[in-house]
Amino acid sequence: WRSPESSPEKVSHHVHVPPQAYLRAIRLCVAGDEVDLARNMLEHCSKADSRIPETLIREMYTLVMAGYAKGGHVDDTKQLLSEMQNKGPRPSEKAYGAVIHALAMNKKVAEASEIIESMLSNDYG
Repeated sequence: WRSPESSPEKVSHHVHVPPQAYLRAIRLCVAGDEVDLARNMLEHCSKADSRIPETLIREMYTLVMAGYAKGGHVDDTKQLLSEMQNKGPRPSEKAYGAVIHALAMNKKVAEASEIIESMLSNDYG
């Protein structure tokens, strides 16, 4: 809504949203099986100019990965892991757990074993 006196140039559309609100929204989307919507929010939050702390971004990635893993979406889960490895934030053990879960859901035991071996040798991240 805009008052009749205000001109379009003076109306600001910038609203400060607390970082925790994004995390809650992503969590709700994943719980409601709206993982693609959660991923869109994650992409918005992980932009270079984002002021969201890395620890929250890591948790957001992990939530979205877990949502994809629950549905057995290996490619989406692995793509997010790759983004984390290449651009940050550094993947957590939970992020790797999500990939392993997705692989297990698709009976890709050998690939899951490779990831576990790389984790044990500290060759990940």
